[in-house]
Amino acid sequence: MGNLSGRIRVLTAAAYSRGVEGGHMELTGERKVMLSELDQLQQQHKKLDADVNNITGNVYLTGQEQYDLARLKKLKLATKDRISQLQLEVG
Repeated sequence: MGNLSGRIRVLTAAAYSRGVEGGHMELTGERKVMLSELDQLQQQHKKLDADVNNITGNVYLTGQEQYDLARLKKLKLATKDRISQLQLEVG
């Protein structure tokens, strides 16, 4: 029994050091900012995806549409990269 309570204390201390208190995740200011940015980027990525799909739905693309499509795809990729980076940082 003593060994089990030692494990519980160790797990509780480890959880607390990661910001978990009483079974609930405590959001630090920095973490809140990152989660907010992550949410905004995910919404932006959805919008960019819809914009790309809208343009690619055309049978013929004008020069401007081709330029816009390339720009949107690059922005979408950069957004996805930032989302992945934030997801790793947030955990």
